[in-house]
Amino acid sequence: MNLPHLVEAVGQGGEVIGVDASDAMLARARHRIETNQWSQVRLITADAGAVAAHVHGAFDAAVFAYSLAVIDDWHAAWRQVLDLVRPGGRVAVVVVDTAYPTGVWSLLAPLSWLAFAVGGVHPSPRVWDLVAADTADSSHRAIKDGHVHVAAGTVAADEPRSEPGDGAQ
Repeated sequence: MNLPHLVEAVGQGGEVIGVDASDAMLARARHRIETNQWSQVRLITADAGAVAAHVHGAFDAAVFAYSLAVIDDWHAAWRQVLDLVRPGGRVAVVVVDTAYPTGVWSLLAPLSWLAFAVGGVHPSPRVWDLVAADTADSSHRAIKDGHVHVAAGTVAADEPRSEPGDGAQ
């Protein structure tokens, strides 16, 4: 769903690299790429934690859309992508299903707990906290009564990175 925005952002001279371990998601992306004739999009079948093995050079930006919290070793995936984004580049995380609903939707918290348990997702990762810990001028916004979190920041040169267990979980 992000491809139109990313293609527009990079223009004809840029490249968008889509990484997903799901063949079904990549098939949907391929269809959109062919339909729109986007020659600047390349797809890679891989876990986001293994993206460095498939690319060369630095990225200008990286987006984790509804994915970081469900990657088995999400700390490693995050650190790897931070290492691939050039200083001054942007990173963004969109997270759903990792926060219990609040406000009027808090009545659905027991169903959320069940969905987390069945889906193998735990609500505690708070991956948006990694953006604040590891980037400059970060921002965070909770929408949909706290159920969806959007965070972004700029990768700084020689910025210390969070480590598992340091409170940015």
